[in-house]
Amino acid sequence: MRDIKFIRWGNIKPSKQFGYGEDSYHAPPAKKGLYAFPIEFVEEFLLGGFEFREDRHVWVKDSEGKLIPYVDDWKDNPELKKYCEFSKIFNEWDLNENYIWVRKTKLPPHEQFKTKRKNYYNWKDGKYLAKWKKPKTFRHYGNIWTHWQPKKDPILSVQGSWFLVEYVVFVKLLQKRFAQEKALKKSKGYSYSGDDCEVFIEKIISRKY
Repeated sequence: MRDIKFIRWGNIKPSKQFGYGEDSYHAPPAKKGLYAFPIEFVEEFLLGGFEFREDRHVWVKDSEGKLIPYVDDWKDNPELKKYCEFSKIFNEWDLNENYIWVRKTKLPPHEQFKTKRKNYYNWKDGKYLAKWKKPKTFRHYGNIWTHWQPKKDPILSVQGSWFLVEYVVFVKLLQKRFAQEKALKKSKGYSYSGDDCEVFIEKIISRKY
């Protein structure tokens, strides 16, 4: 069985969740718990990752102390190459998982969301290189709320778009998603949106089966 590592920014203690019972794809499936991601599938959009957040990011600056703006040829730029790494999964160069392109904005969250939707196809505009602050990583072997619906394996409970499954079932779902992602990247050159990759855990179980 694969040993999965989960990742999140913030406290790893379960906390009271707002929005429980709302008709929303990302509304929490339980009154208390925490959101996380399998470490290979982090969707920055759900972390506020497209805008600079002091609690999650640190600006990267050049030798003159200036922010490093996004340029289309950044993968071939010697100055930026040191922030890249080769992905064996997708067979291409990309930013090291510690770095991300973010906008320098002071808009409140709801205004940020409206601006993203309005300028969806101009996502490169006004972005600068930032580094993620150190997140929390942990292992969990208990039940997991996921957006991935099993076809044959048992589902313990359903809440909106969430399905509660045992750890062993989630491992199978994650491996399937890996295969789908790799195939799409190879054939089409792009990846799926990662909105469905988030998980919700009511209580971290650190013991193995």
